[in-house]
Formats: sequence, C-alpha cells, structure tokens
Amino acid sequence: PVPGTEQTTGNCEPVRRYHFSFESWEGYQDYIEESFKTFGDKVPRNLGNLGYVGTDGMFILGGSLENALNQSGVGLDFYRFYNADFFNPALYTAKVSDVSLDRVLTCAESVMTRAPETASLYLAATGDNNGVKTESGNTVLDCWQDKWWVAPACRANPSGCIPCITSKEGWGLSFMMQQASFHNMPIAFASAKESDASYAQLGRELQSLIYWWFPDTMFTLDNPSAVIFPAYSPSEQNQNIYRTMRENTLLTKWIAGGIETAAEKPVFVATQVNLFTDDMKKLLLRYVQLGNDPWETACEWLKENPERWESWLPNETTCTSGKGLVNGNEHFINDRAAAVGCAVCPVGYRS
Repeated sequence: PVPGTEQTTGNCEPVRRYHFSFESWEGYQDYIEESFKTFGDKVPRNLGNLGYVGTDGMFILGGSLENALNQSGVGLDFYRFYNADFFNPALYTAKVSDVSLDRVLTCAESVMTRAPETASLYLAATGDNNGVKTESGNTVLDCWQDKWWVAPACRANPSGCIPCITSKEGWGLSFMMQQASFHNMPIAFASAKESDASYAQLGRELQSLIYWWFPDTMFTLDNPSAVIFPAYSPSEQNQNIYRTMRENTLLTKWIAGGIETAAEKPVFVATQVNLFTDDMKKLLLRYVQLGNDPWETACEWLKENPERWESWLPNETTCTSGKGLVNGNEHFINDRAAAVGCAVCPVGYRS
C-alpha cells in the first residue's frame, strides 16, 4: 500500500500504519499526481526509483530452453527462432495436447471477462479475422475448444502448438497474442484454473512458455528467461499495436507525507537504497533457497555486501535544517571534527 493510505477512519483521514513503501509499479503513472491532490500535507512523497526495473511478458522456462540449446543450438529466448516458416520450436517444448482441458478456463471465463476489449484490439492491430468472432454484436476471441486462443502459425494443428500459460485473469494475453501473430509463432494461449498455485504448478510441469513478471519468486527455480522481441516501440504501443517488447517499469519508493520530521535517519536510508537487477535476482534466488525467509536472506546479503550498503547510512554529523552539531556533552559546537551528532537548535537559533 502507498504509505499513509492503507486504512481510513470515518472522516477519511489516513491512518498511519505504513510509513514506507518499496517497489511500486505505479510511481510514474500520470494519474498519481492528480489523485494525490486531495491528500494535502499528508500526500506521500516519491523518493525515486530503486535501481532495478520491473518487467512482464512472455518467458520461456529452463527445461525447454536447455532442450533446444543442447539439441540444436536454437535459442528459444529469441523470437526469430519461433518463426514457423524456418523452425519447429515445438520439438523442444510441451504441446497443447499435453494439457488436460479441465486444468484451464474458457476464454469467456478469463480474459474476455477481465479485458473484453482484447479481441477488438487484436483485430484492429493484426487484421486477423480468423482469430475473433462476433457474439451478440460483440467481438470476442475465437478459441479452440473454447479454451485455447491459437495463433495463426499453428491453427491447422492446435494440439501441436506450444502452450503458453497465464493466470486465471488472462494477464498478458492482450499483447502476447499480437506478438505471436506478428512473428509467426506457433503458440496457443490459455488461462490456468483457480489459484496462483494452479498456474505455477501447470507452468512448472510443462516447462514451456508462461506469462510472468520480474521481480517475483514464483518460477525462480525454473530459470525463466524473457523472450526477446524487437525493441520497445512507444509509437506503436500507444496505438495498442504490440509487435515489440514491453516497456520496463521503473520501480519506485515512497514515504508517508511528513514522516521525515519524525524519522529523518530511516528516510535518509530509504532515499539512498539502490539495488541492481543482478542484486535482486540473487536475492530472490537465495530467498527461495532459504525457505522463503526474508530476514535470513537480507541478513546474509548485508553481511556479504557491505560495500553496496554502507553508503546508504546517514552521517551522524550531517545535520538537517533546524539542527546543529553537538559534542559528547550535547553542547552545540561549530567544529565538525569534534562533533558526535546533531540536536535541535534552541529557540531563537537556526541552522
């Protein structure tokens, strides 16, 4: 939750249960600034990005990736190797026929419920009339056996397509369907039934294509790799045309409005925190290996990487506005070398 907004009282005043927020995916959305205008002096403050980025899209799990590389040098983490005119990537992956129909939802139950505009956007971008149909005057996805949306490259034999599994809500289908169509990829898409656990279990069993996002630990031990498409095109994606990579998201950190006056040192640390993508990948892997223990994971990383975090700590003699240097007897002094900290200036004085 955004700091200061997790819970409200009867008069809509924020209850301060959370003062810091890390890894927000929404930090630079246009609506944020407008929506915060009603918060007054309690408005949360954006401290900037964390250093690593968030990404989501089509990923290939390690089982199929290694099969293809070891057998023929085919790199299934690159879109060109899926072109059905030149390659047969299904030789190295699971197939739709490997998936029991009772493990996936119908298209009507998943993506067409959450994002009913998906079918019309797909048709407008690709012109593929065979991928959609009209029901009660509405454009909907035309799904094989009502459950699999099949890309043009393998519609002649849907059961032989490479399965790409997403969550019950159909996350990612709006752009992954277009990517598969534009690049002649023999893929069929379906949404796993019920819970995230079902989605994860089915994805792991198939070791093929999934919708996934980073940072997250659901498939960490399966060595997922993002399928690389042509570089992100903002001009196309602003028109809902998705032949290119998704844009990475700058993940941000926030503090509750006014918290810096009560907790300046924690705010300083939060401001300085900066992690690289490689740092986060290693942390997530250790987190899973250590049985999902966040404290042990963090403690181990801090002990092994002091050079990464020592600069995050505040200097005890760097005083903020309204405070001055003091010595061990808490007397105000002007000599920083003799100072041991800072204290609030007496009435009538300022810094």
